[in-house]
Amino acid sequence: MRTLLALTKDLFFFGKINAAVQNLGDPSGEWRSIIVHSAEAFRARLTEENLALVLIDLTARQAEPEALIRAARELGLPVLAFGSHTDPQSLRQARLAGAYRSVPNSVLVSKFPALIAQAFDPTKAPPRGEDEPD
Repeated sequence: MRTLLALTKDLFFFGKINAAVQNLGDPSGEWRSIIVHSAEAFRARLTEENLALVLIDLTARQAEPEALIRAARELGLPVLAFGSHTDPQSLRQARLAGAYRSVPNSVLVSKFPALIAQAFDPTKAPPRGEDEPD
């Protein structure tokens, strides 16, 4: 079973992420999600067994998302970042910190399975939307 670790401060996204993980339908096995709300809890879970992917909510500014992206990347973990479409600078900063993709919240919700697949096979990447900064 593969594990997805997500940092989010938003209870709305907590439920959305949990439901999306349960519906991935991955032929290589099941997924489980661990969702945390603080940088401390996130760092404590980075060594979780079978951790395969990290999601980081860029609106959790107090958690210093760019530093957490770098910490996950140092362990070789792929990172998918998400945040507000009205904050393209944060989305850019996440990519500069090492996220393989940083998307607005709406894209995360609408293209979740394809975004997850992209972490393991870049040819499965959904096309970039005009609301995603370069």
